[in-house]
Amino acid sequence: MAVRVLPFCGGPRWQAPMKARSMKERAVPGRRCAIVVASAALLAFACPISVMGAAITWVPTGLNAGDTYHLVYVTSTTRNATSTDIGDYNTFVDDAMGAIDDASPYGDIVWKCIGSTATVDARDNMGYAASSSPVYRLDDTKVADGSADLWDGTIDAVIDVDENGTSVALGRVWTGTDDDGVAFGSRQLGTAEPVLGNTVSTVFAWTRWAYEPNTDVYWQYGFSEELTVPAVPEPGTVVLSLMGLAAGAVLRRRRRRSPK
Repeated sequence: MAVRVLPFCGGPRWQAPMKARSMKERAVPGRRCAIVVASAALLAFACPISVMGAAITWVPTGLNAGDTYHLVYVTSTTRNATSTDIGDYNTFVDDAMGAIDDASPYGDIVWKCIGSTATVDARDNMGYAASSSPVYRLDDTKVADGSADLWDGTIDAVIDVDENGTSVALGRVWTGTDDDGVAFGSRQLGTAEPVLGNTVSTVFAWTRWAYEPNTDVYWQYGFSEELTVPAVPEPGTVVLSLMGLAAGAVLRRRRRRSPK
């Protein structure tokens, strides 16, 4: 079926030989553990705040603790657009992410669709009608500086990264939405032939490119709840805390071994 484009205006592991440990080392194994744990903590907290899960950047680079932002992705799975209930589409994009976002600093993230029905506009469904929080793809690429930038007819980068952090090719995305974030005419999700966008456009066509029968199956855009960059403790504080805990464990071990 031809696309009906709308006439818009506008192996084995090597292991080093184990050295014989001295009696002192055998007596206080917790000391070695303390050093290892403390070193690992120092490395973890000294690194940039970007948290990677597979190829996904959950916290964009360049942001500071306390900054707010949103994430956006395109689903790798498809669905029809027959439902008039925006909740069905929200559930779809949230389920499409599944347990992948459990690897994020936030655990399970709430995702909403960028979509409009006859009763709900996309920007209201997303809670993104008036916000200065930027939007990023899952590969650390900024899509918009805020809601005004997202809904001004152009975006900074195409939305072509799916929930696995993989770039996709040209694809159609159900939106039912105009480029200003409101429902598009009489072609919202749930109507006979809703409007759809594509994953290769940074102008109006990212939301309103063509229209197709609502029984066809296409992707959708998933948009996260507002996220806040978590604070990172000072490396020295973390190391001292962990070493204190480890030292306490060593002391308790010694007491248990002491003759009564």
